[in-house]
Amino acid sequence: MKEGEALEHSWLNRSVETAQKRVEQRDYTGRKRVLDFDDVMNMQREVVYGYRNEVLTTEVPRDLVNEIIEETIPTKVQQYLADRDESSPDYNELLHWVNTTLPVSATADDFLHAQNEEAISAMLVDKVKGAYQTRVGDLPMEVLDQEERRMVLAAIDKQWQAHLYNMDALREGVGLRAQGQKDPLIEYKNEAYNLFVTLMGSIKEEALQNLFRSAANLEAFLQQLHNAPQQLHGGESSITQDNMAISGDFDPSVLPSSSISNVKLNLPKRKPSFSIESTGRNAPCPCGSGKKNKQCCGKEQISGNEIV
Repeated sequence: MKEGEALEHSWLNRSVETAQKRVEQRDYTGRKRVLDFDDVMNMQREVVYGYRNEVLTTEVPRDLVNEIIEETIPTKVQQYLADRDESSPDYNELLHWVNTTLPVSATADDFLHAQNEEAISAMLVDKVKGAYQTRVGDLPMEVLDQEERRMVLAAIDKQWQAHLYNMDALREGVGLRAQGQKDPLIEYKNEAYNLFVTLMGSIKEEALQNLFRSAANLEAFLQQLHNAPQQLHGGESSITQDNMAISGDFDPSVLPSSSISNVKLNLPKRKPSFSIESTGRNAPCPCGSGKKNKQCCGKEQISGNEIV
C-alpha cells in the first residue's frame, strides 16, 4: 500500500460501525441512568414547590394551619400508641410530646376516657384549635396572615434543605447495593420515597411546633409597639435641662420639646496613642500616613515627647 492510501474493506467498515454503536449505546445508557435518578428528585421537588406556592398564594392561611393540626396530631397519636397494650395502655410518651410541644393541658385520664386513637386525636385537635384561637383572638388579621405564612414557609425551607443533604448521601451510597445483586435505581426509589414521607411529616411537625411560639412572639411584639409611644413620652418628660446641657454654651430652650435627636456633645479630641520619640526618623510614621516619620509627625516633635 502507498502512503496516504485509505483502508477500505467491508469487514473493516462493519467492525468500525459496530464499535461506534456500542460506544454510543453505553453513553446513552449512562445518560438515561442519570435522568432516571434525577426524575425521582424532580417529582419530589414539584410536590414541595407546589405546596410552597400554595402557602404563598392562599388567601386564608388559617385553613392551612388547621390542615396541619388535623394531619399532624393523628399521625403522632398513631405513632405513640401503635404498639400499646389494650389491657394496660401506656400514654407517657404521648403525654410527654403533647405537654412539651402543645400549650394544652392533657392527662392520662383524658386519654382513658377517649378509649381509642380516633377519639384521642379528635380531643387533642379540638384542644389545640381552641388554644390557638384564644392565643390569636385579638391580633390583627392582616398581620396574623403574614405570620402564619412565614411560619409554614420557614418550616418548609428548613426541612427541604435537610432533605436535600439526605438525598445526596443516599445517591452516593446506593450504588453499593449492586454488590448484593440489587438494582440501585429501585433501591434509590424505595429509600427516596421513605425519606419524602418523613420530609412531609417533619414539615408539618415543625410548623406545629412553631405555631404557638410565633403567635406568642407576635403578640409580645405588637404589645411592645403599642407601649412604645407611651414609654417614649414618659422618657422625654423625665429629661431635665441639667442632664441635657452637656457643654457650657448649650441652650436647652432651642430644643423642641418632642425631640432630643439634635443634642451634640462637645467632647475633647483624643490624642494619638503612639510615641513619636520611640520611632526612628526614617521609619514609617506610626500615624499610618505612609510617609517617613521625619516628614510627617516627627518634624513637629519638640522636647518633652509632646506633639504640638
